[in-house]
Amino acid sequence: MLANDGRYYTNANVYNITQIGNTQRNKFTTDGTFFSLHGSIDLYLDTYYGENLSTGSVMNFEADAKALLKRMTIDNIYANNNGALVRTCHPKEKGANVTLYVFYISNIIHENDTYSATIISTTSGKIKIDYLYIQNVTGYKSGISYIDGNGAIIWRFSDIKNFHSMWPEPLFYVNNNEFYDEPSLFINGLNITNVYEDGVMFYLNSCFMEIHHSEFVNIHECFKNNDCNSFDEEVNDRFENSILYLKNLDRSSNSTITYTKFDHVYGRIGTNIRMGLLEIHHCNITNSYFEKGFLYYTNIWETTGYHLLKNLMFVNNTSKRGTFLYIDDVVGGNFPTMDLVDIHFINNTASNYGKISYVYDDSHSPKFEYDSELYDISNLKLDKNNFVTNPTHILFDNYDSNHTIVIYSGDRIEQDYSCNIYDDYGNKFEINGDVNSALMDDLVFYEISLKGKYDKTLPSKVYGSYKGHCFNNSCKFKNLRLVGNPGDYLLELKIVSFGQYFEFKENSVSLNVKIKECNEIERINQEKDGINIKSCYKPYCDPICNNGGECKNDNVCDCSNTKFKGNTCSERYKQMRNKILDTKFEVIKAAKSSVAIDGEGKEYNKCEYSNISHIRYQLLY
Repeated sequence: MLANDGRYYTNANVYNITQIGNTQRNKFTTDGTFFSLHGSIDLYLDTYYGENLSTGSVMNFEADAKALLKRMTIDNIYANNNGALVRTCHPKEKGANVTLYVFYISNIIHENDTYSATIISTTSGKIKIDYLYIQNVTGYKSGISYIDGNGAIIWRFSDIKNFHSMWPEPLFYVNNNEFYDEPSLFINGLNITNVYEDGVMFYLNSCFMEIHHSEFVNIHECFKNNDCNSFDEEVNDRFENSILYLKNLDRSSNSTITYTKFDHVYGRIGTNIRMGLLEIHHCNITNSYFEKGFLYYTNIWETTGYHLLKNLMFVNNTSKRGTFLYIDDVVGGNFPTMDLVDIHFINNTASNYGKISYVYDDSHSPKFEYDSELYDISNLKLDKNNFVTNPTHILFDNYDSNHTIVIYSGDRIEQDYSCNIYDDYGNKFEINGDVNSALMDDLVFYEISLKGKYDKTLPSKVYGSYKGHCFNNSCKFKNLRLVGNPGDYLLELKIVSFGQYFEFKENSVSLNVKIKECNEIERINQEKDGINIKSCYKPYCDPICNNGGECKNDNVCDCSNTKFKGNTCSERYKQMRNKILDTKFEVIKAAKSSVAIDGEGKEYNKCEYSNISHIRYQLLY
C-alpha cells in the first residue's frame, strides 16, 4: 500500500511484477490485493503478471491518486464483497485519475450478495481504459462497470467475451453523475460477445453517455433459450429492458449511439426512455428479438424529450408486436419529439402484429422521412402488417346497418352473423382463439344482449349462445332466440375481455331489431320462459299430433274431435265386452265338458235333461 497525508506528492515506478496466489479460494474482503493507493500519489506500472488472486478488489485508489498501468495480465481472479478489478472512491478534490493500457484478464469468479461491478467501480475521478481484453467472467449479481457520484469511465478499443451473471443485473450502471461538460460513460471501439444473463446493458440515471464504433453480439442468450433466472422474479427495470434504460429521476439524460452494431440481442424491450435526448444513427440492429419493440414508450410515466434515429439498418429482427417501435397509451398525451430518418427495414417479423410499429392509436403513429425515393414510406405501407395500432373498433362483415330484423317475441335469428376487429389503419386483426393452444388470458371474449333502442326500460332476454370467444379470425353468433315486449331494440355484441390487446372504446356493434305486435290468429301470446315477458309463437308439438289431433300449445295436443286419446292422440279407447256372447261361450264350454265315453268306447251325456232345458230357456228368454 502507498499512502501519504496529502501534504506531499509521492511518485512510484514499478516494473516486471509477478504475483502468484493460492489456488484455494479465500473469501478475502480486503480491497487492493495487488496494491491500494491513498492520497496524492502518482504511480507508473509497466508489465505485471498475476495468477490465482483472491480479493475484495485487485487495485484500489482513494483520494486523488494518479496511475498509469500498462501491460498487465491476470489469470484466475476470485473476488468477493463488491470487489472489482479497479476501484476508485473517497475523493479529496476531483478524485483518482487512472489509465489502464493493454490488459489481458481471464477467468473471473465474482461472488456477492448485492449488485457489484467486476471490472470497474468508481464513485469519483476518471478511469481511462485502452485495449482491455477480458474473457470468461462468472458472477452472482454482477455487472461490468459501476459509476456513481462524479465518477467517469472511458472505454476504448476493448473486448469482453463470455460474461455470465447468475441474476439479472445491468452491465453498465451509471447513477446520478455530477459531470455536465463531458460524458459519464464514453465508449469507442468496445466489442462485447456472449452475455448469458438478461440484465439491461446500459442503466442510466441522469447522466450523459456516448457509444461509438462498437459491437454487441449474442447478448442475453438465456432469454433466447428461455432459462433466465429473471423469469422467476417480479418484472423489474433491471431486466425488463435489454439494451438501454434511461431512468431520470430528477433530470434528463443524454445518450448518443453511432456506428454501432447490435446483433443477436434478445429481451423484452430494446430501449426505454423517460425523458432526455436520444440520438442513434449509422447503426445496424440485426437478427435480434425484442418482445415489445426496439423502442418502447409506456403509460407508466410521462415521456418527454427529443429522439433522433437516422441512417439505421434494421434487418431480420422479430418481436411479439411492434418490432421496431412499440407505443403504449402515454400519460396525458405527452410524447417526445421523434425524428425517424432513412431507416431501412428488411425482413422483420412480428408473431402478432406490427412488423415495424405497434402503437396505441393513430395519433401516436411514427412519421418516417426518407431522403431517397428508393425507400419511400409508401413502399413500406404496402404491407399492412408493417404499421399497426391497437384495435380501435369492431365491424360486422355481413350486415347493413340500415337493415332492421323484424320478428315476433320468442323468434330465433337463424342467420350467421360475424364481425372483425380493426385498427386505425383499417387492418383486420387475425384472431386464432384455439382454446387448445392459447392461454385463457389471450382469448377475446364477448357477450350479446338485447336493449331497447329508444326506450331503455323495455324488458328483454336473449336465449342461446350469447357468451363466447372470437376464433378463426372473427367473432360469430347465430341461432339466438329473442324475447321482448313489442318495440325497437338493438342486439349488441360487446367485447368484454380484450386478450392480448389494450382495451379500446369502440368495442361493440349492434343489429337493429323490431319486435312486432302479436296479432296473428295462429300465434299464441303468453309468457313461457318464467321471466314475465310474453312470447308470440306458433305452437309446436314434437312428436306431432296424430289421427287428426290439433296442436294447441307447445307439445299439447287436442284430441277432442278424434276417436283417440293420449299426449299425441295415438291411443284407442277401450271397447265394452258383449255379455251375450260371453254366455254362449260359457254354455259351449260346459256342454263339451259333459260328454263322456263308456267302457265300450261310446259317448254319452252326463247332464240331466232338465238342466239343459233350463239353460236353453235362459238363452231364449
